[in-house]
Amino acid sequence: MLLRLLVAVCCLVSIPSLAGSALPLSDQNSLDLLDPSTARLFHAAPSNGLVPIVQSEPADFIKGLTPVDGINLFKGGSYWLYAKVRNNSNNQSWVFEPYDSVIDELHLYIYKNNSVEQYSSGYLHPQSHSLSYGIEFAMLPEQQAELLVFIESRHYSGFPCIEVKSKSQYLSWQGVQNSLVIGCFGAIVALAFYNLFIAIWIRDKSYLYYSAYLVASLIAWAAVFNALADWFSIRSYHLLIPPFFLIIIFNTLYFIHFLDLKNNHAKLARFCYGFIGFTVLVCLSFPLMQPGLYMLLFQLTCVIWVMLALGCGVYRLQLGYKPARFFYCGFWGAFCW
Repeated sequence: MLLRLLVAVCCLVSIPSLAGSALPLSDQNSLDLLDPSTARLFHAAPSNGLVPIVQSEPADFIKGLTPVDGINLFKGGSYWLYAKVRNNSNNQSWVFEPYDSVIDELHLYIYKNNSVEQYSSGYLHPQSHSLSYGIEFAMLPEQQAELLVFIESRHYSGFPCIEVKSKSQYLSWQGVQNSLVIGCFGAIVALAFYNLFIAIWIRDKSYLYYSAYLVASLIAWAAVFNALADWFSIRSYHLLIPPFFLIIIFNTLYFIHFLDLKNNHAKLARFCYGFIGFTVLVCLSFPLMQPGLYMLLFQLTCVIWVMLALGCGVYRLQLGYKPARFFYCGFWGAFCW
């Protein structure tokens, strides 16, 4: 009990001191609001789909919150982030950018000049910038502001990064990133049609399954990169993880036929089909379990898939099946990438 009391007292004493120091904004470098040396992260009550009530005094509001060491990736959850920033440059246009994780709800409150500005973003909200949760706001030179941020997700796909950077810096990097993403999507679409054409022309199921594997990859990554939400207004949480199981299913069907396992190792082929059945069951179990547990099952399934695919490739290569060399090198290269 004494230890808990001491910890509580230290937290109450440290919060005002943290709130009193303003973090400098520079138009040359981005400011990481979740840096361990400057992070002020607190537990928050679930929003239940509602926008949290705006607080008039954020520095006083966070005194009643429970500090946390970091974001729980497995269980997800809701958090408040507090920071005080100061514009130490001549730049007036800034962007608040969370990335590297799926965030369902994001609400930003900026306190300056005795007023508050409110912005919303996240996976479940329309974004002002394509493929990004970025939020634009203005700050005059030498102006100081307090940022109060609410983030919530059923499952964080990775440790989120939350930065404040100049608009010019943001647009420069965002242009490069979006070009790469769209270019990759275009390449996947072209390969999918190419393999579909070959499958129809020579009537080879392996190319058909490879085309389906590419389409599943396109859907899965388009959902993760917000492309489905931005371009088609499709914001279903069911498209974030289950399509990755389809990648495993169609790829397994592909190498069963490409390596001709049915005619050369019937037991291994049956095992692969059994693995496909297991993957289908796990994929359909999404509504029945927590996203964190579902993600662990996906990781386990992914490990089995990789080992099975490489093992089948090595086995057929040892038997002198020359096309297995292309499969082995291609699969290993794609996995490492």
